[in-house]
Amino acid sequence: MSWSKDLREQGASAVFDNEVPPYDAPDFIELHDIPPQIVEADGSKTWVMRGQNFAMTYTEAKRGARLERRNHESEYMVVLPEAIRPEDPQADADIVANADSVRAPSASLSIVPPGDSAVTMLDDGIVVRIFGPDAADLLKLAANAASYATPHVRVAPHESLPEPAGGYALRCYPFSEHPPVWHPSGQPERTRAEDTRYGRYFQSTNLMVHLQARVAPRDERRTFPHSTPDYEHASLQLVGSRVHHVRTPWVPDTHQWRDDIHYNLPSPGFLVFPPGVIHTTQSVSPISSSICVYSPPRASLSKPNRLINSDDYPMKEADSNSLPQASWA
Repeated sequence: MSWSKDLREQGASAVFDNEVPPYDAPDFIELHDIPPQIVEADGSKTWVMRGQNFAMTYTEAKRGARLERRNHESEYMVVLPEAIRPEDPQADADIVANADSVRAPSASLSIVPPGDSAVTMLDDGIVVRIFGPDAADLLKLAANAASYATPHVRVAPHESLPEPAGGYALRCYPFSEHPPVWHPSGQPERTRAEDTRYGRYFQSTNLMVHLQARVAPRDERRTFPHSTPDYEHASLQLVGSRVHHVRTPWVPDTHQWRDDIHYNLPSPGFLVFPPGVIHTTQSVSPISSSICVYSPPRASLSKPNRLINSDDYPMKEADSNSLPQASWA
């Protein structure tokens, strides 16, 4: 039974004889308000966050810090964030994966293949890593692990894409060679007054990310309330403050109702919007940036004018409705 239809059309017996799963609550984490989950001997600090199908780490790294993964089963991403303010740190890194290596510049995204790998920072700076659902050690360590003590039934099962074109390899995408390809107007260049943000979409076999920056506060008359049907929308906020507006739909059980949320999240901060929960984000800073995460990759977001590395990771010919669905749907 689909609960997206008006319940009145289904009759009272349908409403009360079929349990409507509750909507999960969003997670908001202000990283500097909690201790890091990992502190290295050199003083590097790592915060770990998660969704149902991914783990994410934010590291304030010291020069020479070495972040290793042994026998990792799938691809993961490494983001060296773009400096969008004069005070933002810039740090390159050497990435080694199996027998391959690359010097990843500041302002780049790299996709690391399965196996043994390490990221070595060449200066003090920020490094973000994003992993699929097989990073069990990080999922357990996450600051919000308690939110997933019970699996979220509204989240569809994870299903990876086929191997990339040419097989698994260490791939680095410097932003200087891959300019932003998406504005709200859907064009590669600014064509409307509200085109004050830009984005880069990348995907691997198990993840999709949207690296987004905004160069002006969001027009409060042009917000975009929406929900995702059966997958989480997570975001790591790197620069600036944003107000996140959240509304939970009603279900027959009034004990599951929630008040609206208007959460002003500073940076660095992390959030997860659960499936079905209506949300929109309003930047209130002159400049802001974030990394949005979807796991698995979503065909509905894999547009030719958005996805930068579609030649390496072609999306299978399907729309989002043909991807795995949550068990209750």
